Amino acid sequence: MSLNQPEHALADLNTSIELEPKQTSIWSRGDVFRHIGDYAQARNDYARAEAIDPANWERHAFPLIYQADVHARLGDEASALACCARLPEDFWTPGHNGLPPGGKIEIADELSRRAAAAKTKRP
Repeated sequence: MSLNQPEHALADLNTSIELEPKQTSIWSRGDVFRHIGDYAQARNDYARAEAIDPANWERHAFPLIYQADVHARLGDEASALACCARLPEDFWTPGHNGLPPGGKIEIADELSRRAAAAKTKRP
């Protein structure tokens, strides 16, 4: 991804997942799909990765916020806010990789805006 070749990253991750479907590999592939704007595929991968080890998923805040962002970009505000609510109370991010910046309140507000914008773009 740092070489701006997401198609190569997807190919490598697909091979890795075929050989051994680990949570981190599936999560990473979801990140690539999110990066290229395939939010439906990203949502599927994030859900699949979470299902492998839900407790581990909860321990890491960033999978939750990426998952929340994907839901918002698909217009699913309720699911986005549900993911956001699961973030630690003291969570804060500068907003890297297109994530909403701030704490939980600012993130939730931005997720709501993104979900509303996504709904207006639907055919």
